[in-house]
Amino acid sequence: MSRNVETVESLRQYLTGAGIETAGGDSMEALAKHKPRRGRTGLVLFPDDFPLDAVDREISAIDRRAPRSTVVLVTSTPKRFADRAGAKLVVLPRPAWAWAILDAINGRLDDTAGGADL
Repeated sequence: MSRNVETVESLRQYLTGAGIETAGGDSMEALAKHKPRRGRTGLVLFPDDFPLDAVDREISAIDRRAPRSTVVLVTSTPKRFADRAGAKLVVLPRPAWAWAILDAINGRLDDTAGGADL
């Protein structure tokens, strides 16, 4: 999820080319309405694009709504999220290359995973 449509599209193209099924969005409302896929999925979120309180709420909601999802945060303030990083939350400093995001997704998803949501 990013407000930057170009970011979403270029990342979607890269991940699709790597064999990862993707879906995207550009608003916190789209994220709140997101229905997780079956199996394990990855969610890529650019939290700098959104109000931080909304990001915090959605990260917590994702834990409840999609407990098997891995969340990859790409942010210019990685220290802000460092205490939440762990098995299900990967924090990458911005800017992050698409290959680094793919590595973060692949490092957390098993071979039967469905894809990534941007």
